[in-house]
Amino acid sequence: AFAYLPELTEDPDELVKFTASFTMIQYATTVIFLVFMIFLLSVLGLSDDEIAAARIAQSISTVVTSIVFGWAWTKCFGERPAFQAVPEGSTIWTAGFKKVCHSSIEIYRHYTALKWFFVGIAFGEAAGQSLATIAITYLTDVLLFNSTENGIAILVMFIGTVPGALLSKYCTNRLNPLWSAKIAVTIMTVNTALAAVLLTGPGQQIRTYIIGGIWGVGTGWKYTAERCIVCQVIPKGQDAELMGYYLFCGQILLWLPSLIFTILNENGVNMRIGIASVGAFFLIALVAYFIMGNYKEAMRVAAEGNGADDDAAGSLSEASDTKVNASACEEDGSTTCRAENA
Repeated sequence: AFAYLPELTEDPDELVKFTASFTMIQYATTVIFLVFMIFLLSVLGLSDDEIAAARIAQSISTVVTSIVFGWAWTKCFGERPAFQAVPEGSTIWTAGFKKVCHSSIEIYRHYTALKWFFVGIAFGEAAGQSLATIAITYLTDVLLFNSTENGIAILVMFIGTVPGALLSKYCTNRLNPLWSAKIAVTIMTVNTALAAVLLTGPGQQIRTYIIGGIWGVGTGWKYTAERCIVCQVIPKGQDAELMGYYLFCGQILLWLPSLIFTILNENGVNMRIGIASVGAFFLIALVAYFIMGNYKEAMRVAAEGNGADDDAAGSLSEASDTKVNASACEEDGSTTCRAENA
């Protein structure tokens, strides 16, 4: 579905509006589902039965998503022509791997801003998505929260994503998506450090909820800005492939913050150090975003398909167009078509 995002509009202001709306809807429905589950489990008398709660939640999720995705896939998505043809000598099973390898080399050599953006996504998403798991462990073992207090903390964080998306929209319109992302990641870095310093023991529920709310604001802000960036700095015609890169980078390091936290904890290191280590991942993401350089230049490089540091380099999109054109020429056999590819 992310591959369709860059095609929704060419207007940057409208793109910001769309991404902010999507983020708000995503997390608002999460909050609604969480509240609904709390109510349903209370009515059924299963609030303390974690296994039953998980089964009911998973069953409802499966039914609802099957209906929604089924309707979207069959009614909303029309027929689309292929962007690329399978190269001669390759099969559909091997062409994808070869293309990913080729694109990785091209991005590394010629698309500096895009390269560092993906680095930022890898570390930022590793921290952001690991934060909930690590935070629950910290709240339970250090602050001695019970299940209800943990649930309130998570609920507050989810609620915070909605104003975070709105703030991201405002900041992006006033500055640009890259600066908006930098501010969001700065908030996440500082707030994680504050959590390690200020949350020291039991009896700090209000302070925890405030920090959780700020985490939520930063999360909604960060996701909205990053989705705007990826739509504007990827080479045209490579939407599906490079959106796959975007999602891949967001998953590749998810295991690392939790592993570091576990190793520190198992070796008797204070958990406050462990949760502070998550902030280091946000900090690395922030540094990567600063290395990206000028945002307008990154957009120009993506639009023109020429690497900023090597104008003679062949673009990813040009390579794709050549493959499709070559395939069409083989079928057409016309002199004009051969001349265009030449």
